[in-house]
Amino acid sequence: MSKLTAIQKSQRLKKRLEQKLDKLTLARLLAQNRWEKGFQRFMKSATDLASLKITQSKRADRLRQIIHDWPNDHQRLMKVRESLEQQINGVVQQLRRCDDQLFQLENAVAQLQQQNDAIVDKVFVLNNEVVAAAHARDAYLMSQVFTYLRKPDGSLRRQVTFISSDQLRKVVAMVNSISYLDASLAERAEEEINDFFARYQVPLVADPLMAKVTELLRNVLTSKRNFQVGPALYEFLTMKVDEKLFPELVRAQQYLKASFRSEKTNSYVRIFSRPTVTDKWQPVPQS
Repeated sequence: MSKLTAIQKSQRLKKRLEQKLDKLTLARLLAQNRWEKGFQRFMKSATDLASLKITQSKRADRLRQIIHDWPNDHQRLMKVRESLEQQINGVVQQLRRCDDQLFQLENAVAQLQQQNDAIVDKVFVLNNEVVAAAHARDAYLMSQVFTYLRKPDGSLRRQVTFISSDQLRKVVAMVNSISYLDASLAERAEEEINDFFARYQVPLVADPLMAKVTELLRNVLTSKRNFQVGPALYEFLTMKVDEKLFPELVRAQQYLKASFRSEKTNSYVRIFSRPTVTDKWQPVPQS
């Protein structure tokens, strides 16, 4: 059971005890009123009986009966009041224990909350420092490091390495890029390849070399206007093809080579260090 659940349980118990105490207190007050009325009736009956001139009468008998019954009534009413007093004292003790338990639980919850607040505050402070440091690092890399990835002619280098004068620290700036094919040129290349298939479909089966070319082209051409940029495509582009025998394939190669595009996606750095110049470079954690 969590402390918060225990507090809620104690609070419900306290509420029930307070309601019970209110009922017992009211019952004790009523019992006290009944005793006071009985005592007043007894005193008045004794006074009235003493003042009677005729002591042998129904009224005198009634007064004597009231006086006679009072000791028993007194004991009975006192027992009721004492029982209520005991019950009230028991409930009061329970309330005190409940209050003590609530105090301890609420104090424990308050201490735990203070600890939680301290943890949250510290983590937020540290996180803000990390974010600020990351922003400062990224700003410096953008202005002072990643500019070296751009060649004078505007094209991109894949990476640039910076090494400290003591040869013990190294920063490698790199760039990610994606390769894709221009859709219109790729479509024209596909048309040439389809013409090739249409013209050489039958004899290709008997020629092992052309069967290999056919399979390679089927791996390159994955769907309408879609070429898979990968090993099969590069193998096809570097394949030497006789233009007189297979003009379609030569034109397809030319279209595909012209359709190649590359886009920079993001730049990043890797950091390395080593104890001595004879040791191997070891990556330095960056997060």
